Amino acid sequence: MPEQQAAALRAEVAALTHVVGQLASRSTVAELVHATAIRTRRFIAVISVLLLAQLGVTGYLMWTNVQISVVQQRTSNQVLCPLYEVFLRSYHPEAQPPARRVEYEESFAVIRKSYAVLECQ
Repeated sequence: MPEQQAAALRAEVAALTHVVGQLASRSTVAELVHATAIRTRRFIAVISVLLLAQLGVTGYLMWTNVQISVVQQRTSNQVLCPLYEVFLRSYHPEAQPPARRVEYEESFAVIRKSYAVLECQ
């Protein structure tokens, strides 16, 4: 039995020696530190590029939003408000037949509400 244990121990020592040899031949600690530093620099560079791209996209979207707001305001002030004013000036319920007066009033209620929502002056 002691010979079997000694043989098993020798086999284990040989296996451990082989593993340690493989680890030593792969790279030294300095190489690992260097490789880690390179990966870290690449990671930081990628994150920086992504951050700059995000800032660019955010700036573009903010600029686009301002442009859309300007167009909407101009459309309201120069197109819709004058149109609604014409509609409101044409209000003459007495000219409507009695059968259509309720529908006429409902239509003008919608027009008045829309005019108020647009905040026309």
